[in-house]
Amino acid sequence: MADGIRLSQATMRAVFPNAPETITNAFVDKQGVLSTVGLNKTRQRLAYCFANLHAETGGFTIKRGRRRGGWRYVGIMCLC
Repeated sequence: MADGIRLSQATMRAVFPNAPETITNAFVDKQGVLSTVGLNKTRQRLAYCFANLHAETGGFTIKRGRRRGGWRYVGIMCLC
């Protein structure tokens, strides 16, 4: 497990059944970024990161943010 915990679509769907598919796909497709910063090095670290993201986004339901008088899509950033 040199790259850390590996995510799969099935795992993401089991943990976050109501999250939009685009979000779960993004985490699976870009999990190398998690490895680069060490967020998936241990299960506990990954769990803390996802718990924080889940709480901050209302269960991955926030899709828009206010910016300079207009609405735009806000991507999820992991700053755990």
